Amino acid sequence: MEKNMRVGEKKLRILLNNSTFYKKSYYRLPDVLHELKPEKGLFLLLDEKENLLGLSKVKELFWDRKIFGFNCGRIEYLIFRKEVDDILKEIFIREILKRNKNKRFLDISIEEKDKKLRKILLKLGFKEMVKYVTYHIRLPIKFSNSLREKIEVAKKEDLVELEKISAHSFFNTRFYKDKNFKRKLIEKFYKEWIRNSFNNKKEHQIFVYKINNKVIGFINCRILKLSKRKIGIIDLIAVEKKYRGKGIGKNLVKKGLEYFQRKRVKEVYVETEKENLSALRLYKSLGMRIVGKRNTFHFWYGEK
Repeated sequence: MEKNMRVGEKKLRILLNNSTFYKKSYYRLPDVLHELKPEKGLFLLLDEKENLLGLSKVKELFWDRKIFGFNCGRIEYLIFRKEVDDILKEIFIREILKRNKNKRFLDISIEEKDKKLRKILLKLGFKEMVKYVTYHIRLPIKFSNSLREKIEVAKKEDLVELEKISAHSFFNTRFYKDKNFKRKLIEKFYKEWIRNSFNNKKEHQIFVYKINNKVIGFINCRILKLSKRKIGIIDLIAVEKKYRGKGIGKNLVKKGLEYFQRKRVKEVYVETEKENLSALRLYKSLGMRIVGKRNTFHFWYGEK
């Protein structure tokens, strides 16, 4: 059923054109084909004639391991042809779990509408964590001026405040919902995230909103180059609690969109938790539309 073999592009195209699941809303067929070329961690579901029925790619999360202190992995893709039944899907996922016992933890995201796959994951011991919504907007668009004169590019001396805000802003995420993760390590995770983003000038640009020369909010913008496209991703956005509801978050997003527009990026994506109602209202007010909904799951080896 599972083999380490070279996957022909024709087989991949047949599978992906007839599949029921993509992990990322902004991926297109060429992007998936390009990313799957490195075949380490690739699992194939084949029939007796070696027709490709499904595939999965498990990614080693080295940075997560460094923060949390144990081996972490992510099931990046879990893609099946439409005719594959639930019994075969379950067998395939069991095999993936069996072959990743060197890890302590795995995570996976699936489309919210895939109720059957959700049922299989829960049966196999995955715990459902947080539901996410992905928004999209096409550029260029026109912007109105308001509070953006207080927004500037983050400087090195802003890092301490950026880390502090990052450590205390993302309590709705899947890490905080999972009690297996220690809170101090989660705070460290987000501090490292914003620090690494600041240091990666090639892909990231961070803007800060200041009052009396103090950072009270920021947005982390990333330009992702895919096979033949580049897209804008709003990685993180946060405003200190006592300053929320004053339009600061909205203006930070506008600043980010202006930045992407200057970089000739034509489409921007941002993801937020389904229960984060203020963020949902914010992105809708800016003309963004929902293009994806996904559920996240965690699997811990040794848990019943």
